[in-house]
Amino acid sequence: MTDVFISYSRRDRDFVVRLHGALAAVQRNTWVDWEDIPATADWWKEVTGGIAQADAFVFVISPDSVRSEVCRNEIEYAISSGKRFVPLLYRTLDMDAQKIMHPAISTHNWIYFRDTDDFDAAFKLLINALDTDLSNVRAHTRLLVRANEWVTNGKNHSFLLQGDDLKNAEQWLAQAVAKKPAPTPLHAEYISASRLAATARQRTLLAGVSVALVVAVALAILSLLLFGEANTQRTIAQDQAERASNNAATATIAQGQAEQEAQRANNNAATATVAQGQAQLQATEVARERNASQSIAVAGQAQVELQGTRPERAVILALNAFRVSVTWQSERALAAAVESRLEKFTLAGHSSEVTSADWSPVFNARLLVTASNDNTARIWDYQGNLLGVLQGHTAAVTRALWSPDGRMIATSSSDGTTKIWNAADTYKQVNASLLTTLVGHRDKVVNLSWSPDSRRVATASNDGTARIWDVTTGELLFTLSGHKTAVNYAVYSPDGTRVATSSGDGTAKIWDAATGELLLDLAGHRSAVIRVVWSGDGSKVATASGDNTVRMWDATTGE
Repeated sequence: MTDVFISYSRRDRDFVVRLHGALAAVQRNTWVDWEDIPATADWWKEVTGGIAQADAFVFVISPDSVRSEVCRNEIEYAISSGKRFVPLLYRTLDMDAQKIMHPAISTHNWIYFRDTDDFDAAFKLLINALDTDLSNVRAHTRLLVRANEWVTNGKNHSFLLQGDDLKNAEQWLAQAVAKKPAPTPLHAEYISASRLAATARQRTLLAGVSVALVVAVALAILSLLLFGEANTQRTIAQDQAERASNNAATATIAQGQAEQEAQRANNNAATATVAQGQAQLQATEVARERNASQSIAVAGQAQVELQGTRPERAVILALNAFRVSVTWQSERALAAAVESRLEKFTLAGHSSEVTSADWSPVFNARLLVTASNDNTARIWDYQGNLLGVLQGHTAAVTRALWSPDGRMIATSSSDGTTKIWNAADTYKQVNASLLTTLVGHRDKVVNLSWSPDSRRVATASNDGTARIWDVTTGELLFTLSGHKTAVNYAVYSPDGTRVATSSGDGTAKIWDAATGELLLDLAGHRSAVIRVVWSGDGSKVATASGDNTVRMWDATTGE
């Protein structure tokens, strides 16, 4: 038997290796499939055997593990075996992962092992959880292993409990029903079968005593028949009759004792049945109370988040609390969270379709710029007040975007131009002043992107090109030519060294932002590539296409 079975996704192997090492350092025997399954073994049989022989089932939570069918099967088997369930959160779940995760995960307290958490502190919590009521857990595991052996061997009576083992098991079953992990139906069936077998053995003993009584009586009769043969034999016969009488009395006493033992066994079995029913009722009530407590706790956290910087998280927490258990606290938290997300202001002023909106990266995101098909962009404060109108384009404004330093705004237009506006003092002034107009595209400018240092702008146009501009001088630095049809998106990498473009020709391309050189041609989509985005570390790009797929590419190799 082992202390811990670890269920995890292969993508989390590095963390599990560290966890395995930490458990081994404190003399905890762990079962992990990378080292405990022989190459020729029946894989699932070995896994279920490992779970059955472990005192605790530890599940490493991550987006990959909750989506894994194998992990879900392992959870199901652990639950059916009544194992102590200890979930460890290693990687935060997105909304989709939360929706599909196994219900048992959300009904247990999580121990947080994220990269941002203190591993040593979390590990102490894990050890405390594993050591809580350890004698009950080990008895649970030992008896479950023996019960599984009994089932595997066709419920052969030679695998049943006897003597002190049986008495100890009955005592454990009576007190373990109110503990965690609770006994499983297999525990109850195995111990009950052991008691029935013990009772049958006692009845066999009683039958043997009865046979002895019959033999003794027969000897007495034989002695009487021989009495007439000789007076010398009479004394012997009398002695034999006396001994037979004594044997009969002993047999009668033994029969009475056997009947008393059988009655006590029946009473114990009845008591165990009643206790099992009471335990099931208590377990149901405990589960109901636990769910209510968890719901109240999560609802409280939702109220805290509602007053913080992440009110949208309050909606998620309140909804989870409501799903766990319908309490008045969860209802109130959900109502408050939903109400907080309702519309606060309507920004009215544009006379045509609004094409984009962008929050300022400075001033605590209290300023918003919007673009519209009415040929203007507008600046608003966070309370919905109009601060300024950016006028000058002769056709629809397709995009308005703050510079990363918050000092400028760039607007692109169907008139083929891009304009740079001074927005450094927008929080003081009504209108932002025009700094420069970037002229050169031969068709509609559909999108733009700032470099991270706010010194350059990349523009995308229906003329089939993207262009890189110096925003201080208005100078065209590079024309990125190579797409066969309209370029609908251009975006800088996080470090500003590369620009990615997407096009209606079904490709995306990556360019050197310092030289304008084409670095990679990402071909594979069967329809227009609508948008391209960088990963946070700049190692990958993702492309979205009209062929109903999203593809992820290595930004270094193009794979």
